[in-house]
Amino acid sequence: MDMELKQKIAYMTQYDKGGMDDEPIIDNIYNNLSVTMSDEQIGEFMSWCGDQNDGVNQAIYDHMDQIGVSNYNEIMDFVKDPSGQTVFEEWKEDRRIFEISTLEEMADQELKERGIDANCLFWVPELWKIDKGAKYAAFNGYENGFDDTWDDDETLIATFLQEEPERIGDFIDENKQQIQQKPQSGMQRK
Repeated sequence: MDMELKQKIAYMTQYDKGGMDDEPIIDNIYNNLSVTMSDEQIGEFMSWCGDQNDGVNQAIYDHMDQIGVSNYNEIMDFVKDPSGQTVFEEWKEDRRIFEISTLEEMADQELKERGIDANCLFWVPELWKIDKGAKYAAFNGYENGFDDTWDDDETLIATFLQEEPERIGDFIDENKQQIQQKPQSGMQRK
């Protein structure tokens, strides 16, 4: 491992909660990742981590030893773009998060079906007040307005990971049987 790669990996040491020295953490991360990745890929991955917020990186660090060699790419796809993953969709559904365009379509459809009795008449004025740059909005508890908005996919994913970091662990746990059936072994902390 060259010095440049070591410096990129060192970024992740801030997420260790155990108070270990940086050197063993760097070595551990490198040893775990080098099982499935070349030094170049590790460098690219660490650069990607440097562009993410603390919630994403903490979730990755916390579960790095649970990420199996054979499913490492799937887990990273889940973190980078969980739109196809059930747990992310369930979270959005639980939080009542919708794309702004979907909310507009919902309001249009409800107005066509129910006219002046449409429930959307309570929240459409609030929808108009949302910043035009927003892509997503979450209903408040009464569904007559909105609690949160997000400008893009990355900030929504970051919120998901900050609010529910254990969901990555749950996802890994749910897929352990599939992971264990594959011929390769999982990464282990050394």
